[in-house]
Amino acid sequence: MVQSVKLNIPFYRDSGDGNCLQASMASLLEYLTGKKQDLALLDKLTHRKKGKWMMTTQGVKALVEMGLDVKYYTKVDLEPFLRGSAYIRERFPKMADFLMEKLDEKEMVESTRYVIERGLYVKKQLTLSEIEVFIKARKGVILLIDANIINGRAPYHGHYVTVTGFDDLYVYYHDSSIGPNRKAEKTILEKAWHSPYTDSDTIVVGKKGNR
Repeated sequence: MVQSVKLNIPFYRDSGDGNCLQASMASLLEYLTGKKQDLALLDKLTHRKKGKWMMTTQGVKALVEMGLDVKYYTKVDLEPFLRGSAYIRERFPKMADFLMEKLDEKEMVESTRYVIERGLYVKKQLTLSEIEVFIKARKGVILLIDANIINGRAPYHGHYVTVTGFDDLYVYYHDSSIGPNRKAEKTILEKAWHSPYTDSDTIVVGKKGNR
């Protein structure tokens, strides 16, 4: 018997300047609240700055402050991020200067502290089977993937996508840079999601009181 679940999640296209997390958030916010979303407002709520990359914790913090039930899964400890640039230089010595140009250190530390203090994250590398359970429960799921693994390119390209469903062979997702309800073979999607630089970051979102 073929297993297939598809969620009717609205699609938002990003503006092409690094706001794929905000576009993914907008999709889930409208899905869960029924209200249209403004990407410019989400930029402000996540403290996104032009030319800077986003930390997943910035999105988690904003979604919680907007009244949603949020859990963040990642395969790494978050506590070291509280050390800011010192930790980035320790973990990525060859890329540290480049990364610190791209990251907003203040927002990285503050949003990480917020997530830790409120018990919003679980150190765990989820499986696709676990993602399917969330989708069956009509939860919203955002994944950080290496988009170039799916596209067959190099080097690493971190990109947030919104899962919209699955069947026996494929995972379906909104790619805010390309279009809605894209599909990827499960093995390829899992490789992109669990690539070395994504930390297998996953945001699971639901309505308050609906765990």
